[in-house]
Amino acid sequence: MKRSSFLALTVMLSLVLAACAAPTPAPTPVAAPPTVGSSTHPTAVPPTSKPAQPVTIVVAIEMGSQTNERQALFEGLFKEYMGKNPNVTIKFEPVVSDYDQYITKLLVDLKSGTGPDIFTTTGSTLLKFAETGELLTAPAEVEAYVKKEALNEAVLSSVTGRDGKMYGIPWMGDWPALFYNKDMYQKSGITKVPTTWEELLDASKKLTRVDAQGNITTAGFFVRKSGAQLGIFEKWYPFFSAAGGEIFDKGMTKCTVNSPEGVEALQFYVDLIHVAKVDSFEAAQGDTKGFISGNVAQYIRESSNITRFQNEAPSLKFGTALIPSHKTTGKGIANIDSIVVTKACKNPQAAWDFLMWLSSPEIATRRDKALYRQPLFKTVSQDPFYKDNELIQPFLQQQAHIFPLHPNAYDMETAIGKYVEMALHKQMSPKEALDEAAKEVDALLKKE
Repeated sequence: MKRSSFLALTVMLSLVLAACAAPTPAPTPVAAPPTVGSSTHPTAVPPTSKPAQPVTIVVAIEMGSQTNERQALFEGLFKEYMGKNPNVTIKFEPVVSDYDQYITKLLVDLKSGTGPDIFTTTGSTLLKFAETGELLTAPAEVEAYVKKEALNEAVLSSVTGRDGKMYGIPWMGDWPALFYNKDMYQKSGITKVPTTWEELLDASKKLTRVDAQGNITTAGFFVRKSGAQLGIFEKWYPFFSAAGGEIFDKGMTKCTVNSPEGVEALQFYVDLIHVAKVDSFEAAQGDTKGFISGNVAQYIRESSNITRFQNEAPSLKFGTALIPSHKTTGKGIANIDSIVVTKACKNPQAAWDFLMWLSSPEIATRRDKALYRQPLFKTVSQDPFYKDNELIQPFLQQQAHIFPLHPNAYDMETAIGKYVEMALHKQMSPKEALDEAAKEVDALLKKE
């Protein structure tokens, strides 16, 4: 999911958000449910309680890059729920604008009292809303279910505030692992997927191709060196974590990105371009486009790209693997959306009952399989569709982090990415770049 710049969000949230949900009109007709398969998983959540009086629940969901598929699926699921709960009307508001526009509209609607009862949000935005009192904390049965089912610590952390309370239920998300071109591996005589920095470097050199003028035509490993600085940070982070780096000290009082481990990781990353020459500034046409076209042999990316490769390049033979380790296991940054209930919701019990049904093993499995999404719940991950899927398995085994919770998390990640980019372009040494990054993050740390 795209994550928004939070400068405008911070300003708007500092205004008044005393929202109350207004009465909602009857929902527009929804399409019949699509065929999304079934699951034999037992229901691990309490049965929904049927309200005595008719209630309407307004649900706003950001559609992302799968607008048509998601809308058809969700409309079908919501119709199914209403069939089982005739006193509940689900008014579905699909959001097809970009994430910035979505959050801006949400803020305005909440302020005017026309906001939804339920909406989807990213981790940093969840924190903003939670700390301004706009969200309900999860009831005990919801919290127990999420703690039992969360696939890893990153999934659980995505709905946990700095106060230790749970807000919402993990919705959709993913984190990165290594993609590699199988045909290029075979042609280069590589029989083993790299598991360490040294092996990654060796494989990358063997996979790199140059023309008669010495220009790289195939990058052995794609280094993210331009574009959104948030993305630059997130693609460097697996190396930082593998070197043993931590963004903050234990008390989260000081940024430690400029530690010896951080400098080592950035030096290795810079050297991939300037010393090993497995990538260049001239060679890249984008990581995913380059991987599809054969101009990139390996890169680190999220699982959502699997379906893109299968749809856009069905003949592409590729594999996935764990991020190579160094001093410790390499971890990626997890981007996980949550689905939450607003404090202004007039029927919170009905809203939570609906979300418990929507997040039950059976429904979550059907949803994730239909959209080919990486599962966030343990029971879903055991479905044969995932358990026997060699492309998805590395992502399920891959360790991941969410960026430490803070209202300025986005700006912190962007600041680090800015200086990583400067180091890659040789405008600063790795040590100088990370020293400056630490200063900026420290300033943001003190700014609530």
